[in-house]
Amino acid sequence: FLAADGNVHGRNIKVELHPVDETHLVKFKQFCKSGHNVSRTKKGQYVAITFSSQRIADSLFKFHVTPKKSLTFDPYPYCANNADFWRGMIDGDGSVRIDADGYFKVILCGSIPCMKAFEKWAKANSCSKGSICVEGNIGKFSLAGKPAKEIAEKLYGNDPKYYLERKAKVAEKALGIKLPTYAL
Repeated sequence: FLAADGNVHGRNIKVELHPVDETHLVKFKQFCKSGHNVSRTKKGQYVAITFSSQRIADSLFKFHVTPKKSLTFDPYPYCANNADFWRGMIDGDGSVRIDADGYFKVILCGSIPCMKAFEKWAKANSCSKGSICVEGNIGKFSLAGKPAKEIAEKLYGNDPKYYLERKAKVAEKALGIKLPTYAL
């Protein structure tokens, strides 16, 4: 998730989201065992958690989470083969939706190296024949119908503890499953 929505500058780490996703930041705070507050920013338009840790910043750097990562991010090989990693990326920079015509889609946008890694993972885990759409330095890989359901099953079918609730609810509906809920 930090590879998608995190900002790392020096030793400072910040995650800023729309207020509708505040519970996701609370989960993140609990995961990190952080005493930092989730706060409102920019006149209440966003919620954020910010903290400083050279150790965490250095670890994120080793996993290619760096400033300006939206143009350069290339997933670390271990991450690129992990459904939990891709769920975090989609939670931050993707979409899980059912269109008005009832068609289910899973979409991810990001750097070209990231999209190439997602395309490879998606094709290894679904019947997808799709390809990356490129616009400038950003790519987009979309799955629809059966391949989207196959990928959603990989992302959500293993009873994950961490997920963005509004996207998980769409996946639950499309897959006909019920994800576990964990107390905050």
